[in-house]
Amino acid sequence: CRLCGADVKETDRQIHMGQHIVRAMCGAPEPVKIMNPVAIRYPCGFCGAAMTDTTCCISIKSGKANSNCPYAYSFQIAAASQFRDSRPGTNVPIACNL
Repeated sequence: CRLCGADVKETDRQIHMGQHIVRAMCGAPEPVKIMNPVAIRYPCGFCGAAMTDTTCCISIKSGKANSNCPYAYSFQIAAASQFRDSRPGTNVPIACNL
């Protein structure tokens, strides 16, 4: 994890980062020392950096998410959107039609 240094399995990165993002947005304390803060505006769901500076961009094409974030991995939106007991959060990108 770019924020806390934890070794996070690739397929768990979005859930892990989602926890950091929610804590940052709510002003909740982190349980571990944070090396890099979550971006205030438009944090990347893979690394927490700002998506406004083109370092991290995500696109959705044919139901598949693609990103240029170095922490990203490809996944299908429909599959990632499903809640499961083992994955109670999704942190799935949403399409902006603007």
